[in-house]
Amino acid sequence: MKLQYSLAAAGLLLFSSVSLLADYTQDQAKARVSPVNTVMDVNGSVRCLGFRSGETYNITWTTLGYDNNYTVRMVIFDCDPAWVADGTCGASYGTSQVVGNILYQADLTPTNVSGANWYYRDENNVPVEASNFDYSVTFQMPLYRASYFGTNVPFPTTGEGASTVIFRWYQVADGQPAGVPFISLLLGTEAGYHFGNNARRIQSTVASDVDSGYVCPAP
Repeated sequence: MKLQYSLAAAGLLLFSSVSLLADYTQDQAKARVSPVNTVMDVNGSVRCLGFRSGETYNITWTTLGYDNNYTVRMVIFDCDPAWVADGTCGASYGTSQVVGNILYQADLTPTNVSGANWYYRDENNVPVEASNFDYSVTFQMPLYRASYFGTNVPFPTTGEGASTVIFRWYQVADGQPAGVPFISLLLGTEAGYHFGNNARRIQSTVASDVDSGYVCPAP
């Protein structure tokens, strides 16, 4: 009887361990399938003329992912022309904090969560479904450039002389970008330009004024 009980207990323990392992494996799989931004809108569109310093903007976007929730950090980097040319602007969040070229940042939680028509199958052939996470942030584009460029340094003026800015999104946990920090983009050209070859940044411009005669580059 004791042997039977021991075997039964051992079997229950083994079953529980396998179940916990399966749950752990699925959680790990979710964590490794990075979220992507799929839809974005900035006050209709500022693709042609860029942003103006001092003006207020609302950015909305949707993140597709397999986790239960995401805290997302949107960061705007103020870029030196050389950093734009060599692709290093916004390449490292930590470095940018030290250098001082972060123009704006905000941590955001979803305004709405809904089901998505995306899924993968786990080792038991059970579908694991993704969700759409909607976000919205309203911010005023600063009047002055990031601290790296000095104190109260105004943005350049219009058109091709406007300062370049890079938008990036990060997953955040415990106050810092976590795990796989970058959120990739699946956005159309109306939202901006993909920057670099990893589809993780959007490049735009910010100026102290916008020239109505400025000709928008072809997407």
